[in-house]
Amino acid sequence: MEILKNRKFFIAFVVLILLLILSIVGYFGFNSLKSTNDNSTGINDVSQNIEGKMYTDNTSDNTYDVKFAYLDGKDVRNIKLKNSKCSIKISSKVKTGNLNLKLKKNNNIILSKTIFNKSGNADTTLNVTGVNKNGINIEVTAKKAYNGSIYLTFN
Repeated sequence: MEILKNRKFFIAFVVLILLLILSIVGYFGFNSLKSTNDNSTGINDVSQNIEGKMYTDNTSDNTYDVKFAYLDGKDVRNIKLKNSKCSIKISSKVKTGNLNLKLKKNNNIILSKTIFNKSGNADTTLNVTGVNKNGINIEVTAKKAYNGSIYLTFN
């Protein structure tokens, strides 16, 4: 009987130690995953107060891609980059109304472009350096903008 009691005690002790090890590994694994996601690259929503009709948002990875029949309001997003420098290809247009596109780096405006009417297309490439871990903010403000698109690619 004494051996059987010791065996039960030993098994319970081993199970307890294994549970403790799994808990520790899970805790550090979760924190590692959380910190990895905090430093991830890509485009994230900051704030959005926008009304859109026939509004399609195909934004993913390092591309901001929005098309619309009507747009009014403000959309702010943040892109975190892998490097401290990047090239930004901008191609945007609107048929009528106003569309203001701002890019901010470290809270400083690096581009402020108002796109309006048929002659207000934007087709340019910016080379940006000195981007910190906070990335670049994309701020789109539309005022009764019709039949437009905004396409930004970050490399």
